[in-house]
Amino acid sequence: MSFKEFTESEVNKSFLKKIDKDIFGPPRNNSHPIYKLEYKGTVIGIVRIPNPYKNTFIKRKAKHLAESINITSQQYNEIVSCVLKKDELTKVIINNNNS
Repeated sequence: MSFKEFTESEVNKSFLKKIDKDIFGPPRNNSHPIYKLEYKGTVIGIVRIPNPYKNTFIKRKAKHLAESINITSQQYNEIVSCVLKKDELTKVIINNNNS
C-alpha cells in the first residue's frame, strides 16, 4: 500500500492528538515540532511533525515521517485517517522498535 496524500494540517492534528507523553518527550523549539521517542530510557526515534498548513504533505515527506518512527505506509494512513487510536499508535511504535 502506498502513502495517501493528506494536507500538512491533517497530519499535524492527527499525530499531535495521538502523541503519548510517556513515549514522546516534550517538543524541541523549532519551526516544526520535533519529538524524541523514548522507551525504557532508550531513544527509539526522532520525529518531526509538519506545521498545520493547507499544503499537501507529499509522499516523500510521509515516507520519511513513517520511517523515523518505524511504521508502515498502511499504519501511517490509518493514523492520519483517524482509524488508529492513541493507545494503538503507542503499541505499534513500541512493538515495531522492539522487534
